[in-house]
Amino acid sequence: MLTKLLASLLIALSIPTASNAQSQPDKILASLISAFQKCGPPEAYQVLEQNVFNIIASQTGGMGCYQAIAVAGPAIDMDLIDQKDHNDGTMSLYRARHAGGNIIDWTIGIRPSTGKVYFISFTPSN
Repeated sequence: MLTKLLASLLIALSIPTASNAQSQPDKILASLISAFQKCGPPEAYQVLEQNVFNIIASQTGGMGCYQAIAVAGPAIDMDLIDQKDHNDGTMSLYRARHAGGNIIDWTIGIRPSTGKVYFISFTPSN
């Protein structure tokens, strides 16, 4: 019982939260990439604003995962390409290299007032 509790606690601590998302967009993106590949865990989606969550649910049939991301394999490296402040928050562009050799560009926007993701998109670049 204690082992399961400790394991759950470690998992919860490793998932970025809205409170630390603003200062660590790379960590929140890495968590979301993993969630988009594995259809979860559900906690990973808590950093999304409701409208973003609804769009992802609609696009994925409520599963939360994208086939194009899943087949790319785990992200093995991520580079920050560009970052700009906007009225809604900071938009960051990352390039992720995946184990399958795929390169995917990600744009993620985080609202400073809530620490939640208000925009996210991906584009395969190879």
